[in-house]
Amino acid sequence: MKLDCIVSACNMNPLYCDFIPIFIKAWTILYPTVDIKIILIHDVLPPEFKEYSNNIILFAPLPGISTSFTSQYIRLLYPAILNYENGIMITDIDMIPMNSDYYTKNIETFDNSWFIYLRNACFEYTEIAMCYNVALNKTWAEIFDITSIGDIQKRLHEVNDRITYLEGHGNTGWSTDQRDFYQYVLKWAARTSKFIYLDDNKTGFHRLDRIHRHTEELCEELQSFIREGGFSDYHMLRPYSQYKEVNDKIVGLLK
Repeated sequence: MKLDCIVSACNMNPLYCDFIPIFIKAWTILYPTVDIKIILIHDVLPPEFKEYSNNIILFAPLPGISTSFTSQYIRLLYPAILNYENGIMITDIDMIPMNSDYYTKNIETFDNSWFIYLRNACFEYTEIAMCYNVALNKTWAEIFDITSIGDIQKRLHEVNDRITYLEGHGNTGWSTDQRDFYQYVLKWAARTSKFIYLDDNKTGFHRLDRIHRHTEELCEELQSFIREGGFSDYHMLRPYSQYKEVNDKIVGLLK
């Protein structure tokens, strides 16, 4: 399988949308032939994002539904209606690549019939992590039974009506997307036997994580390791406005 498109989403909360420029920049540096699409839950394109109009897909907020919830859950649904020949991969807006191999080398031995979860995390919670999953548009469509924007809107309403969702990371309903992801994919896999998850110990998964103190310090040794492509991805320090200097410096080391 080849990678054609990266998909993420966010609302207008600065904690997330402030990452749009650096997200696009990092993916463009390391994967210049891969399209980048960000589903922005908003009615109009804000002036500060005009230069990224080719990367942003507007999705109007749905009445009575949290834009936070929409931005989380829509990543499961929107790949089904994107027009690409090869793999479409979903990810988080505050997660960026750190080398030019991890996302392509690990999927190239699989044909286009597979749904590939690049990790083996979160199964103990009966969840599949959003980072990172790749498949063809028709596979996404088959798993989630989505063929149109109308289907997406309807599904978001259906899910919202059956859950309690409280704003804020880790609050009630926050993991609905990953729990539903697990259920849908495993149901499809039982019928097709075309779901594969990869072992972090064999794929070169090595995350630079914001939870580690040395990330913010960005010592010379760490900078050297970044230049060498030693990390697979980076969970960025946030808010971006506070950690702009270190986040920008890390992206500046990519090649």
